[in-house]
Amino acid sequence: MKNIFGLSMMIFSDLSLKLPVLPADEYNPLKGVVGPEVGEQFDSSTCSNFQKILTIIKNLAKKILHHSPFDRIPDEEGKELEISEGVLKDSALSQLIDQLGYKPPRNLELRNRQIEILQEIEKEGEASYSPDVFEGAKQLIQKEGSEFTLSSLSNQEKLALSTIRFIEISAHFQNCFDGKEKIIQQYNDYGIDLLSAYILEVLSKSLFKLPEEVTDGRTIQFPVQSGDNKLQIVSYEIKRHHSGKAEDDIPYYILKPLSNHDKEGSLAPTYLVIPGTDFELFDADGNPRKLSLSSILADLISEEGMAHKGLDYSLNNISNKLNDIKRPICIGGHSLGGEYAQYLSVQLAKKELPVKAYAFNAPGVDRKTKEDYDDLDKEVKPPIFAFDMRGDFIPNAGAHLIGQHYRVEQGSSFDLGLNHCMVNLNKRHKLQKISIECERNKFSRKVAHELKKYVVSPLTKLFVRAVRRLGNGPNDFFQNLNRAIPNWVSYYFD
Repeated sequence: MKNIFGLSMMIFSDLSLKLPVLPADEYNPLKGVVGPEVGEQFDSSTCSNFQKILTIIKNLAKKILHHSPFDRIPDEEGKELEISEGVLKDSALSQLIDQLGYKPPRNLELRNRQIEILQEIEKEGEASYSPDVFEGAKQLIQKEGSEFTLSSLSNQEKLALSTIRFIEISAHFQNCFDGKEKIIQQYNDYGIDLLSAYILEVLSKSLFKLPEEVTDGRTIQFPVQSGDNKLQIVSYEIKRHHSGKAEDDIPYYILKPLSNHDKEGSLAPTYLVIPGTDFELFDADGNPRKLSLSSILADLISEEGMAHKGLDYSLNNISNKLNDIKRPICIGGHSLGGEYAQYLSVQLAKKELPVKAYAFNAPGVDRKTKEDYDDLDKEVKPPIFAFDMRGDFIPNAGAHLIGQHYRVEQGSSFDLGLNHCMVNLNKRHKLQKISIECERNKFSRKVAHELKKYVVSPLTKLFVRAVRRLGNGPNDFFQNLNRAIPNWVSYYFD
């Protein structure tokens, strides 16, 4: 206990020496924290000290949550793109993604469209679906008109429910851009391919939440802009892969256009999708999940950016899968996956592959990735677009920024998790290009970087050492947890 306390004091004393000096003017988060600018005004003569403290804390929270005044930074021309209508005609997909990625409801009830899909599965039978999905659909349809919980479902019913959700996501893309030519053109004027950006945002925030049995090898259809700027529907095959050497390491997905679209869909890009951190640390039996622990440690253990050591071998694996592709390659990821997408785009560009990257709610990159990006010739430097949701603190992590950064504002809530996981580009929103220099100098970014380097990373390594030591003892929990620690972690202890 004394050793742990001593180590903690060393870490925090070091942190206190390394933290940047609090500026006195525009980047000071305490400046104007009380008052009409960011919160309600109060009369100090009539308020108790407790009320004053609560008001200050509340307004300070608003400042931090909305990054004010940091994110009100115009681009070089002071332009702001305002989308007056969303991509969607309804919010069904938004609710589905929010539930999958962050807030699964306690009680579920089948909607009319879901009942229709179950009936279609029953009709098509085992010729189109696995026996487990087919049997699960027959069981699940019996719950029509009644509420149920996810934990009450059998494994077959859960597979059928996941299949329904995948079919809903797939069907959504076929007509979500109908009549949205104006919005597509607005983004094109900003230099952004909205079709690819939106497809990658939805997939990076939803695909890994669906079982591999439901998605791997399945076909999904996306709209693609042809040479005459008309939209056409192109079929893609989904293949799941792993970034590590084990089957339960961090997954990624490659979606290639089917061969029958090679001619008419020549502009159709290949998509590489990387999900964010998987926080479902334990399975239904209470055992640690190696996939989840691998992504959490990849997020936390490195002093700068995500953990690349031990995962770098996947670069050759990925490039071999993409090397024969002449069409554009669009890499997209959410959170941890967004940082990895930027890293991969730089490394694949060094191999002269035609790549571009879209990062959503992602932290900055490590120093080495930034240096590699700066060293690339202009002809091969990949276009990188990073989208940050206003009210999400995660993008503040990481001291180094590459590419173009945009702030999406569409009414953020005080729910930090929802701000981080929700789909942004399908709603009414404002899109503002951010000055990289101003973003790099934000006080909140400096604090987040110092916390990662001097607190989070050392404590994560301390946790791994403790688990490894306790895992050799008689306790079953720590034995299972030790077995779940991925092999690549050893690179950080050599």
